[in-house]
Amino acid sequence: MDARILREDGTEAADGETGELWLTGGNIALGYWGNPEATAETFFEDEQGRRWLKTGDCFKVDKAGFFFFEDRMKVRCAFTLFPVPWCSSITHILVVQDTLKVNGMQVSPAELEVALLDHPDRLIIDAAVAGVALKGMDGQDAKVPKAWVVLSPHGRKTGKRKVAEELEAWTKKALSKYKWLKGGIDFVDEVHDLSRRLVSVPSYTDCVPPLDS
Repeated sequence: MDARILREDGTEAADGETGELWLTGGNIALGYWGNPEATAETFFEDEQGRRWLKTGDCFKVDKAGFFFFEDRMKVRCAFTLFPVPWCSSITHILVVQDTLKVNGMQVSPAELEVALLDHPDRLIIDAAVAGVALKGMDGQDAKVPKAWVVLSPHGRKTGKRKVAEELEAWTKKALSKYKWLKGGIDFVDEVHDLSRRLVSVPSYTDCVPPLDS
């Protein structure tokens, strides 16, 4: 497999410069089934007939040829347009977020949600994870993961305090330390997709409804 890192204008990035990672090789997919628009946006065929996958990941490469992941590309990130009936100042909001950055490390909320749901006692039936800032934390990336979970019938019988203890112990066993739920675990009646990712739009935090509303 071959890789290259490109600037936004399509030119090759220099050593140490961040750009989008493109990949090509025999194991690259042909495209999205039944979705020519997504295929055209994600794949590119060069003059030599090689098919490149535009990963949407920001990487940089050093002079020794080692690649380093930096972030997801915000400009081409998937988005959803939501109405915002609870906030009079705006009518719609774009909600985007693929990863959290915790102490400089990339954390996938989906990975943490799956870990919570994989607890062998099936204590919850749904979960959402987002980044929250704790008191005394400064900086845009100064966040830690926090979970909102929906109890299963067994979880309700077990009790919230015991469930929180069990889930915390389980995730500490299953995940690396920087992925631990240092923001805590809250219990809600229902998890909405909108609630999962609103934290990625700091300018609208005053318009975020309670997760358990």
